[in-house]
Amino acid sequence: MEQPLTRHPVSEAGALELLPSTGGLCQTTIAETTASLFDLLSVRSARPCNHLPGMLEPAIWLLGAVLSEGGVAMSHKGKSHLVIMITVGPDDVAEGDRIFASHGEWMKGHPREGEVALRDYTISKGPELSNPLDPSSEPTGKTIFVIDEYYESPAGITGHWQATSTWADMPAALAWMGKATVATLHNGAVVQGLW
Repeated sequence: MEQPLTRHPVSEAGALELLPSTGGLCQTTIAETTASLFDLLSVRSARPCNHLPGMLEPAIWLLGAVLSEGGVAMSHKGKSHLVIMITVGPDDVAEGDRIFASHGEWMKGHPREGEVALRDYTISKGPELSNPLDPSSEPTGKTIFVIDEYYESPAGITGHWQATSTWADMPAALAWMGKATVATLHNGAVVQGLW
């Protein structure tokens, strides 16, 4: 009787560990695993595969693991984009760090499927430069925080703004941003994208 594929997380070395039906441990790189997966699912595969129906669910899981671990990513072209840049003085950086730690946890509750799906989310921060077009220019002493969110459609951004009433730190975030320089792209459309 065939044993099911045992799932293990992707290791730090970028290898997927699988316990196939043969019972042996197999380590392959993400690229090798992806190539094998596509070969397994391909109708043109040179290797006969009598267990394709039984392998389909693990294969789909494996592809998802590869894609979520820095493998092939999909372009956001045509999707909806929300960007907020917040520039603060040195005395307000710690509060920004606290607010965005809270925000990141709250964002985990956003839908990941459908027209309102959150497709990508990052928070970045770095020094403001005296010449924004010269990366070698001197820092001003201020810090820029950047919220970058991609949604499936404008409905996702609308839903996001409506849901902010459920985030406990929204009043603190608004008070903090009230002391900052803020630039926002509320409902941009991605017009170029590579990955």
